[in-house]
Amino acid sequence: MFYRQIALRMRSVHNMDNFAAYQAAAYTVRDTLIERWNKTADTFSAKDPKRVYYMSLEFLVGRSLDNAVLNLGLRDKYKGNCNDLHAG
Repeated sequence: MFYRQIALRMRSVHNMDNFAAYQAAAYTVRDTLIERWNKTADTFSAKDPKRVYYMSLEFLVGRSLDNAVLNLGLRDKYKGNCNDLHAG
């Protein structure tokens, strides 16, 4: 998915700058989160379980991408992909 996002942004690994790599990573994480969120919503709709809501005042936008990658278990994969871009 990472390299697909690079191609969608009319880039190749040969003309990739740091911002374009960041965007590719951010969009692939977003797409993965949306896919998982939709599966979760479908499961909750089908099973109708009790829900607990929690509201936090802490909102650190700058760390959201890093936290999402870590929570999805994709940190090593993205680190490898970014290292491949800098090596190429």
